[in-house]
Amino acid sequence: MKIPTPQQQKEAQANAHRFPSHYTYMKIAECLEAERNGPSEAVEQPKPPPIQCRECGTEMDEPDEVLRALCSNHGFVCEACEKKAEEARRLAWERRPLAPWPSLWPERAILDQENCSGEPLRLAKVIEGLLADGAMVGLIGDRGRGKTVMAAWIAQKRRERREEPGIYLRAADMFAMLRGTWDKDRDRGRHSETEQGLMSRFRECEFLVIDEIQERGLSEWENKILVNILDHRYASLLPTLIMGNLSAEDLAANLGPSISDRMAQTGGVVECNWPSLRQPGTKPYTKEQRESIQWSHCPFTSNGGLGFRGREMQLH
Repeated sequence: MKIPTPQQQKEAQANAHRFPSHYTYMKIAECLEAERNGPSEAVEQPKPPPIQCRECGTEMDEPDEVLRALCSNHGFVCEACEKKAEEARRLAWERRPLAPWPSLWPERAILDQENCSGEPLRLAKVIEGLLADGAMVGLIGDRGRGKTVMAAWIAQKRRERREEPGIYLRAADMFAMLRGTWDKDRDRGRHSETEQGLMSRFRECEFLVIDEIQERGLSEWENKILVNILDHRYASLLPTLIMGNLSAEDLAANLGPSISDRMAQTGGVVECNWPSLRQPGTKPYTKEQRESIQWSHCPFTSNGGLGFRGREMQLH
């Protein structure tokens, strides 16, 4: 077996990109020598073997030499097989189980959202589009207009996209949870969260819904906490929905100028101005319907597993 001289090897390395990847340095050196001696002595280069799809074996159009060199160790995939693989990946994604509902979401709203239609559905779709861009949206209107149902519909669409449904909280409960972390019994197991831990959950969750904002107190402490949470979410482009039985003016007064400005910039306020959707004599949901809901044991995320709703966080 011939061995190239150091000079031949150096030249072969510099010109290797011009020749098939299976050529040895000695073979490349011979080809270069033939080129220098003129066309009459040129060594005929053998045609490289045909390229076949590694999945189905179909012969493919000849790729350029660079592509052949890059893919020689892994094989090529034809367009038909690539489309088939992409379809398989899409189906596998769609068949992933939906995230269960965190246990603080209202059961009735989850069941009612299947009947969301008409103007409530139209506005829910508008709000969903705003929230997709990380907006902060206010949803206001009198009692019974379906605001919580609209929020559940939006969360359900997130689930269908295999995303977390998000955290749902009534404003009074949110502040009660934070105050509950001050309890001296927390270290003895009554609470598993610190105030800072809860704040981080509310600031960083993928979607936050604060309902019944009109029921919160307006203390300086609550105002500071609310601004802190919402300002973090605004800065991080995280979607937030704030709901209440208020007018637009009263909502602005409740939130304060700092948050109202951020809301006006990103999403604004949507008003539900239709009649009450609560009808007397509505047929109650069956046991089977209620048991069809997949619940997480965790009040905040879908990562707590499936089962009955857990109430680990004691409200005060």
